[in-house]
Amino acid sequence: DFLVRGVAYVRCVSTMGVHTVFKPHLLKDKLPHGKIEAIAAYYNRVMIGTADGSLLLYVVNASKDSHTGEDKFSAFAQDCRTGFAEKKKAIQQLLPLPELDLLLTLVDGQVMQHKLRKLEPKAPVKGLKGCTFFTLKKQDGNYFMAAVSKKKLLIFEWFDGEGEFQFVKEFVLPDVPKTVAWSGLMVC
Repeated sequence: DFLVRGVAYVRCVSTMGVHTVFKPHLLKDKLPHGKIEAIAAYYNRVMIGTADGSLLLYVVNASKDSHTGEDKFSAFAQDCRTGFAEKKKAIQQLLPLPELDLLLTLVDGQVMQHKLRKLEPKAPVKGLKGCTFFTLKKQDGNYFMAAVSKKKLLIFEWFDGEGEFQFVKEFVLPDVPKTVAWSGLMVC
């Protein structure tokens, strides 16, 4: 029930008559590590990837102000991993998958797999180099990843027994896409 933009917690609020679609709440004014490059949220946690390769994990708590009845949000740092990305490269994309205890990160053209709870590295996705963007979808209990690498669209599937994404198919494209998204069984 929330989206994250910058370091603000944004909650969808609906009242009778007038609708406030999103209401921002500032969580942190300044972060301890560099420029934000990537941000993702799951459950009540916000993950931030920075330009210097640091990974910040905040826990967000919601409550009501006893005097005004307004929503209040507070965040505390649960974990801070400086040098999370190798060679202090920017973390360009984050995708947590709590149901698989998996965190996918895009760093320097590689999609890396990490254990989400312990933030331990597992391995890069095999057969994928030069990646600029990836997206994921879950269908019938299976996870599929579409990744862009130059003028190629690569499809991977999660194999639970192997504990990793494995290459399925490659499509050569006429141009380099800036972004991709799943729409049912198709990638747009």
